[in-house]
Amino acid sequence: MSTKMIQIQANPHPTPTQPAMFVPASVVANVGDNLTWHNADKQDHWPAPSASNPTGFVQFRIPPDGTSRGDLALAANIVAVTGATNAAAVVLTLNGAAPPTGTKVTMTYFPPPAPPGTTPPTSPWSGVSGSFVATNLGPNRCSIPVNTSSFPPLTPSQGSLTLTSPLPYTLKYVCALHKDELGAITVNPQA
Repeated sequence: MSTKMIQIQANPHPTPTQPAMFVPASVVANVGDNLTWHNADKQDHWPAPSASNPTGFVQFRIPPDGTSRGDLALAANIVAVTGATNAAAVVLTLNGAAPPTGTKVTMTYFPPPAPPGTTPPTSPWSGVSGSFVATNLGPNRCSIPVNTSSFPPLTPSQGSLTLTSPLPYTLKYVCALHKDELGAITVNPQA
Protein backbone atom coordinates (compact mmCIF):
# COMPACT_ATOMS: atom_id res chain seq x y z
CA MET A 1 0.00 0.00 0.00
CA SER A 2 1.32 3.42 -0.97
CA THR A 3 0.18 7.00 -1.31
CA LYS A 4 0.31 8.67 -4.70
CA MET A 5 -0.01 12.39 -5.25
CA ILE A 6 -1.58 14.02 -8.30
CA GLN A 7 -0.55 17.62 -8.97
CA ILE A 8 -3.01 20.26 -10.14
CA GLN A 9 -0.86 22.53 -12.31
CA ALA A 10 -1.61 25.65 -14.33
CA ASN A 11 -2.60 24.90 -17.93
CA PRO A 12 -0.04 26.42 -20.35
CA HIS A 13 -3.00 27.29 -22.62
CA PRO A 14 -5.74 28.07 -20.07
CA THR A 15 -9.43 28.37 -20.86
CA PRO A 16 -12.28 29.27 -18.48
CA THR A 17 -13.26 25.59 -18.24
CA GLN A 18 -9.68 24.29 -18.04
CA PRO A 19 -7.43 26.77 -16.22
CA ALA A 20 -5.37 23.90 -14.84
CA MET A 21 -4.70 20.22 -15.46
CA PHE A 22 -4.13 17.06 -13.46
CA VAL A 23 -0.52 15.82 -13.69
CA PRO A 24 -0.30 13.02 -14.47
CA ALA A 25 -3.68 12.92 -16.23
CA SER A 26 -3.69 9.12 -16.02
CA VAL A 27 -2.50 7.36 -12.87
CA VAL A 28 -1.98 3.65 -12.31
CA ALA A 29 -2.42 2.47 -8.73
CA ASN A 30 -3.23 -0.69 -6.79
CA VAL A 31 -6.12 -1.73 -4.57
CA GLY A 32 -5.29 -0.42 -1.10
CA ASP A 33 -3.34 2.61 -2.36
CA ASN A 34 -4.36 6.12 -1.36
CA LEU A 35 -4.48 9.16 -3.65
CA THR A 36 -4.15 12.81 -2.73
CA TRP A 37 -4.20 15.95 -4.86
CA HIS A 38 -1.93 18.99 -4.41
CA ASN A 39 -3.12 22.28 -5.91
CA ALA A 40 -0.15 24.13 -7.44
CA ASP A 41 -2.50 26.49 -9.32
CA LYS A 42 -3.71 29.96 -8.25
CA GLN A 43 -7.39 29.09 -7.88
CA ASP A 44 -9.52 26.46 -6.14
CA HIS A 45 -10.01 23.00 -7.70
CA TRP A 46 -12.15 20.03 -6.67
CA PRO A 47 -11.41 16.53 -8.07
CA ALA A 48 -14.65 14.52 -8.15
CA PRO A 49 -16.29 11.52 -9.85
CA SER A 50 -18.61 14.04 -11.58
CA ALA A 51 -19.55 17.71 -11.37
CA SER A 52 -22.86 16.67 -9.80
CA ASN A 53 -21.02 14.72 -7.05
CA PRO A 54 -18.29 17.12 -5.87
CA THR A 55 -17.76 15.39 -2.51
CA GLY A 56 -17.39 11.90 -4.00
CA PHE A 57 -13.59 11.88 -3.53
CA VAL A 58 -12.62 14.97 -1.52
CA GLN A 59 -14.96 16.71 0.92
CA PHE A 60 -13.84 20.29 0.21
CA ARG A 61 -12.37 22.44 -2.55
CA ILE A 62 -8.58 22.42 -2.58
CA PRO A 63 -7.29 26.00 -2.25
CA PRO A 64 -4.11 27.27 -3.94
CA ASP A 65 -1.02 25.55 -2.51
CA GLY A 66 -3.31 23.18 -0.57
CA THR A 67 -3.48 19.41 -0.45
CA SER A 68 -6.67 17.38 -0.28
CA ARG A 69 -7.72 16.77 3.32
CA GLY A 70 -8.82 13.21 2.77
CA ASP A 71 -7.16 10.54 0.74
CA LEU A 72 -9.07 8.54 -1.82
CA ALA A 73 -8.65 4.90 -0.72
CA LEU A 74 -8.80 2.58 -3.72
CA ALA A 75 -11.02 -0.46 -3.25
CA ALA A 76 -11.40 -3.72 -5.13
CA ASN A 77 -13.46 -3.86 -8.31
CA ILE A 78 -16.98 -4.09 -6.83
CA VAL A 79 -20.10 -3.57 -8.94
CA ALA A 80 -23.76 -3.68 -7.97
CA VAL A 81 -26.03 -6.32 -9.42
CA THR A 82 -28.94 -4.42 -10.97
CA GLY A 83 -30.87 -7.51 -12.05
CA ALA A 84 -30.77 -11.28 -11.60
CA THR A 85 -32.81 -14.04 -13.18
CA ASN A 86 -34.17 -16.89 -11.15
CA ALA A 87 -32.92 -19.68 -13.44
CA ALA A 88 -30.80 -22.86 -13.45
CA ALA A 89 -27.69 -20.65 -13.77
CA VAL A 90 -28.38 -17.19 -12.42
CA VAL A 91 -27.82 -14.42 -15.00
CA LEU A 92 -26.62 -11.14 -13.48
CA THR A 93 -26.95 -7.68 -14.96
CA LEU A 94 -24.29 -5.36 -13.53
CA ASN A 95 -23.83 -1.60 -13.25
CA GLY A 96 -20.27 -2.06 -14.56
CA ALA A 97 -18.27 -4.27 -16.89
CA ALA A 98 -18.89 -8.01 -16.71
CA PRO A 99 -15.81 -10.17 -16.05
CA PRO A 100 -14.44 -12.47 -18.77
CA THR A 101 -15.46 -16.12 -18.79
CA GLY A 102 -13.47 -18.16 -16.28
CA THR A 103 -12.92 -15.29 -13.83
CA LYS A 104 -13.34 -16.23 -10.17
CA VAL A 105 -15.68 -13.65 -8.61
CA THR A 106 -17.08 -13.11 -5.15
CA MET A 107 -20.78 -12.47 -4.67
CA THR A 108 -21.97 -10.69 -1.53
CA TYR A 109 -25.60 -10.64 -0.42
CA PHE A 110 -27.08 -7.73 1.55
CA PRO A 111 -30.46 -8.21 3.27
CA PRO A 112 -33.23 -5.70 2.62
CA PRO A 113 -33.49 -2.82 5.06
CA ALA A 114 -35.65 -3.52 8.07
CA PRO A 115 -37.37 -1.08 10.41
CA PRO A 116 -35.30 -0.28 13.54
CA GLY A 117 -35.52 -3.02 16.14
CA THR A 118 -36.67 -5.69 13.69
CA THR A 119 -34.84 -8.49 11.91
CA PRO A 120 -34.64 -8.33 8.10
CA PRO A 121 -36.76 -10.99 6.41
CA THR A 122 -34.87 -14.08 5.26
CA SER A 123 -34.37 -14.53 1.54
CA PRO A 124 -33.16 -17.53 -0.46
CA TRP A 125 -30.93 -15.05 -2.33
CA SER A 126 -28.68 -14.97 0.76
CA GLY A 127 -27.33 -18.33 -0.50
CA VAL A 128 -25.79 -16.60 -3.51
CA SER A 129 -22.95 -15.21 -1.37
CA GLY A 130 -19.57 -16.85 -1.98
CA SER A 131 -17.00 -17.46 -4.71
CA PHE A 132 -18.02 -18.53 -8.21
CA VAL A 133 -16.58 -18.81 -11.71
CA ALA A 134 -18.34 -16.37 -14.05
CA THR A 135 -19.40 -16.88 -17.66
CA ASN A 136 -19.45 -13.66 -19.68
CA LEU A 137 -22.74 -13.06 -21.53
CA GLY A 138 -22.09 -9.52 -22.76
CA PRO A 139 -20.64 -6.15 -21.76
CA ASN A 140 -22.58 -5.96 -18.47
CA ARG A 141 -24.05 -9.47 -18.10
CA CYS A 142 -22.63 -12.73 -16.76
CA SER A 143 -23.87 -15.93 -15.21
CA ILE A 144 -22.71 -17.89 -12.20
CA PRO A 145 -23.42 -21.57 -11.50
CA VAL A 146 -26.13 -21.20 -8.87
CA ASN A 147 -29.57 -22.70 -9.41
CA THR A 148 -32.02 -20.01 -8.36
CA SER A 149 -35.01 -21.41 -10.26
CA SER A 150 -36.98 -21.84 -7.02
CA PHE A 151 -36.19 -18.30 -5.82
CA PRO A 152 -38.52 -15.32 -6.15
CA PRO A 153 -37.23 -12.54 -8.46
CA LEU A 154 -34.44 -10.44 -6.92
CA THR A 155 -36.12 -7.20 -5.89
CA PRO A 156 -35.27 -4.72 -3.12
CA SER A 157 -37.63 -6.65 -0.84
CA GLN A 158 -35.41 -9.73 -1.35
CA GLY A 159 -32.13 -7.86 -0.74
CA SER A 160 -29.27 -6.95 -3.07
CA LEU A 161 -26.05 -8.42 -4.45
CA THR A 162 -22.61 -7.08 -5.36
CA LEU A 163 -19.96 -8.78 -7.46
CA THR A 164 -16.26 -8.35 -6.65
CA SER A 165 -13.92 -9.10 -9.53
CA PRO A 166 -10.11 -9.44 -9.35
CA LEU A 167 -9.73 -7.34 -12.51
CA PRO A 168 -8.41 -3.81 -13.03
CA TYR A 169 -10.90 -0.97 -13.44
CA THR A 170 -10.75 2.72 -14.32
CA LEU A 171 -12.17 5.68 -12.41
CA LYS A 172 -12.60 8.76 -14.57
CA TYR A 173 -12.85 12.08 -12.76
CA VAL A 174 -13.30 15.79 -13.35
CA CYS A 175 -12.76 19.04 -11.50
CA ALA A 176 -16.22 19.86 -10.14
CA LEU A 177 -15.43 23.56 -10.74
CA HIS A 178 -13.91 23.27 -14.24
CA LYS A 179 -15.63 20.78 -16.56
CA ASP A 180 -12.69 20.27 -18.95
CA GLU A 181 -10.12 19.34 -16.29
CA LEU A 182 -10.17 15.56 -16.59
CA GLY A 183 -8.21 12.67 -15.12
CA ALA A 184 -8.29 8.89 -14.90
CA ILE A 185 -7.16 6.36 -12.31
CA THR A 186 -6.56 2.73 -13.33
CA VAL A 187 -6.78 0.48 -10.29
CA ASN A 188 -4.99 -2.87 -10.47
CA PRO A 189 -5.78 -5.73 -8.10
CA GLN A 190 -3.34 -6.06 -5.24
CA ALA A 191 -0.49 -8.41 -6.11
